[in-house]
Amino acid sequence: MVGWSEIRRFASRLPPASQAKWVRVESSVNLDASGNPDPYYVSIDMAAARHPQTLLATHLSGQRLTVEHGAPLRLLAPVKLGLKNVKAITKLAYDAQEPRDYWAERGYSHYDGI
Repeated sequence: MVGWSEIRRFASRLPPASQAKWVRVESSVNLDASGNPDPYYVSIDMAAARHPQTLLATHLSGQRLTVEHGAPLRLLAPVKLGLKNVKAITKLAYDAQEPRDYWAERGYSHYDGI
């Protein structure tokens, strides 16, 4: 089993509709300060998602990811700030319209590139 995959390879197996411009990435494992579920969701533009260095990781150094390292699936997008590198992904979806974004709702840009 391959430990990582370019997200473009993922997209070739599950292609987006032609009008898709965004990938919505969700993780539902976060908890707020009171221990209540605090879903985390970000969006990345398709150009960043298709960048050859954008990866979906399942392994680290030949071993399955641990919870601390983002199991079961982690997004690594070097062309984005770290806040877009979602751990413990529970859902990936394509969107034609700009989707909600945890950090954009808190004043940051959807693009958050470096």
